[in-house]
Amino acid sequence: MLRKILGWTIFVLVFVFIGFIIWLFFLRDTSTPESFSPTQRAEDFFPTNIPNIGPDGQQTTDQTRTEIINRNLIPRLRQLSQFPTAGAVAFERTGNTSRQVVTEDGSETAARNTTNIFRYIERSTGHLYEAREDSLTQTRLSNTTIPRVVDAFFTKDGQRALLRMLKEDQETIDTLSATIKSKSTTSPSTASMVPDGFALEGPYLATNIIDAKITENGLTYIVPKNAGGSSIITSSFDDLTKRLVFDSPLINWVVSRINQSNILLTTKADSRVAGFSYIVNAQNGSIEKLVGDINGLTTIISPNEKWLIYSLSRNNELDTFVLNTETNETKKFGVTTLPEKCVFSQQNSDIIYCAGPTQMPRVSMPESWYQGTVSLDDNLWKVDLASQKYEELILDREETDQSFDMIKLAVSPKDEFILFINKKDLTLWSLEIKNIVR
Repeated sequence: MLRKILGWTIFVLVFVFIGFIIWLFFLRDTSTPESFSPTQRAEDFFPTNIPNIGPDGQQTTDQTRTEIINRNLIPRLRQLSQFPTAGAVAFERTGNTSRQVVTEDGSETAARNTTNIFRYIERSTGHLYEAREDSLTQTRLSNTTIPRVVDAFFTKDGQRALLRMLKEDQETIDTLSATIKSKSTTSPSTASMVPDGFALEGPYLATNIIDAKITENGLTYIVPKNAGGSSIITSSFDDLTKRLVFDSPLINWVVSRINQSNILLTTKADSRVAGFSYIVNAQNGSIEKLVGDINGLTTIISPNEKWLIYSLSRNNELDTFVLNTETNETKKFGVTTLPEKCVFSQQNSDIIYCAGPTQMPRVSMPESWYQGTVSLDDNLWKVDLASQKYEELILDREETDQSFDMIKLAVSPKDEFILFINKKDLTLWSLEIKNIVR
């Protein structure tokens, strides 16, 4: 019985072994299983084409991601020039790319991307420079030497400039109305990126002009009269078409063009002398008094002529006020400062940006500041004149060891950047004021 069982066991084992040999060599599928294909990659199981989302929630390309990284390396408060600067402007340049934006009615539309451009002029040489908001690179656009430029004013688009130069005798003032033109060797599409690809071209105005400004509406300047007094002139950029607007028995005026229709005319400030401020119609020469009989009077007016900021000096103290010209109501301004340290928004005429110190020194102002016998350490404020809301944009010594005595403020078209010159060393700075987180 035992032998029989053992015999059947051996027979079954031999049968299984023969069956395995037949399957191994004749019946088994020798193709490689698809799930273990050596051509498959980790990306087939873990996709890498997930869209990249930028800070604004929009899909970004590799180039856009690089730009975002570069922009993050640019400080919010940035020194643009290492040399004394005569004046600057911030304007926008439209790029070749576009983005989708949502309009007020909720629909989407394509809008061209824009970049803030900063142009400025070196005092000692008159050379023109340009910087961008998204790059630390600075390019000299013009090597035309115009020595001793003490003031430079630009049109809002940055394409024209008015330069005031001090001659070698240290007394005579020359004034140049310049158009910024690309040289013939530079194509329009690349002119902004070519070093020395531009030139400043235009006429010199009359000698010893008392004050002059440039806007999109042309030139406005004051010339002395031989018999005494002065005349206010408006002219085209080439100074060929002129209009006599107003004759005055006085000579010490400060002029600014408010808009196409009107001019702001204020006597030069001195704490010992009563000052007056007027609106002069640029077309017919009619004159309207705003404020007057105020010692140390300095002013700035909003583009819509609703708000007049002015300062006065009494007993070695400076006070600043705001006049609503529509209601004739005057209130104390929340920042004690000189209106020369302010600039109105290009987006909203109720918004003004003003620099001012925490403590104004008790000296005769503004002449002590004009003459450089006193220097200020400024903070920067955004003020909504309609709601009386005050917002600190930068405090003295914030983000830098340097203190600022801010002059010649300029604001970018969409209120994203403020440019200012530090009166302490005349260097140019930019401050990003959009998306401030505190």
